[in-house]
Amino acid sequence: MDMGTIQIFSRVACSACGVEFMARCHIDRFQILESIAEGGTSSVFKAVEKNSGRVVALKVMKQDAQHEIQTLAIMEVNHPNIVSFFSLGHAQGNLYLAMEFLGGGSLDDLIQERGPINEATVLSIGIQVAEGLSVALARGLIHRDIKPANILFTDSQTAKLVDFGLSAQPLGEVWGTPDYIAPEKLAEQPEDFRSDIYSLGSTLFHALTGQPPYKTDNVPLADLRDLKNHPVDLRELAPGVGEETARVVHRMMALEPSERLADYHELITQLQMALGEVPSRSH
Repeated sequence: MDMGTIQIFSRVACSACGVEFMARCHIDRFQILESIAEGGTSSVFKAVEKNSGRVVALKVMKQDAQHEIQTLAIMEVNHPNIVSFFSLGHAQGNLYLAMEFLGGGSLDDLIQERGPINEATVLSIGIQVAEGLSVALARGLIHRDIKPANILFTDSQTAKLVDFGLSAQPLGEVWGTPDYIAPEKLAEQPEDFRSDIYSLGSTLFHALTGQPPYKTDNVPLADLRDLKNHPVDLRELAPGVGEETARVVHRMMALEPSERLADYHELITQLQMALGEVPSRSH
């Protein structure tokens, strides 16, 4: 059988005897254990490195998506709020990235399970993600696709960012997730770390309210641009959220990048101030 066209880790039937078996269970030195996620440009599997026995998350790029790897620089960033990367390789016609396997699920999973997340937890997640982004920015890296699905948790609930890598954006294309993408990216204007701040603000909005700030399903690009020109009010959907929390999330999601937080230090400080006010309102 020609296995080159068979999807990785899929069940196929032998063309000679009809017996079903699991196809392409190995990528280089990794044995695939189970599928974790499937996206338009990549698939992610739980796998074990055969020599060391280490369990990893193995991200396998589809053949037309090799541009998704931003740079080897992110593999050199060592920070508790960024997923650790172990190796980058090419095998069986696929580019793959082996990274730290986390057992605590994602922020997206948590929202799906619970709906709105309590304010203190959301602010703590925001602080951790901002700290990771700050360290990455010091290496010249921005994320470009911050969303609940790209914030993962360890078993002890430490938040870690994954999926740095939408840097090689073709001209004339807008990349990112519509619910969280910054307005300047939709207008095909230059982006920088403040675009990540906008996406993080939208992510925190989603976590606090249980729903994204805008309903973007099947919305054409031109209408999406217009939609994001209308500010949203966090406290309309989450009236119990404190003033400081609403203020910092609204600044993160300001239409103009110049009106957002000036840097990650200011963002972290503002989030910490909002977090400090939560206990006083709970009594």
